[in-house]
Amino acid sequence: WGAPPLRQAAEALRWRTYRAPLGLRGDRNDGRARLVFGEIAGKAEVWLDGVKLGEKGAAQAGPLSLPLPKGAAWRTLTVLVEAQPDQPSGLTGPVLVEPGTP
Repeated sequence: WGAPPLRQAAEALRWRTYRAPLGLRGDRNDGRARLVFGEIAGKAEVWLDGVKLGEKGAAQAGPLSLPLPKGAAWRTLTVLVEAQPDQPSGLTGPVLVEPGTP
């Protein structure tokens, strides 16, 4: 994706798709890890290997944190972002994998 912010101009298409490989290490993904988006502008759906992890229903910019399925693997992360009319949208904050806490 590159480094956020990944923002589309307001006059661009309504939907944006962001897709990237995601390498998960077993020692950081023991079933309690979370995928954390610092900020997404627009409504969003997050998919991992074709399975929906969750969504952000609010159009205004804000964070999103979702649990990750357990296990080490290379996976495909897809984020669909829906822009509101005349509003910029996209991934506007950092994207992190946070390990779970015991």
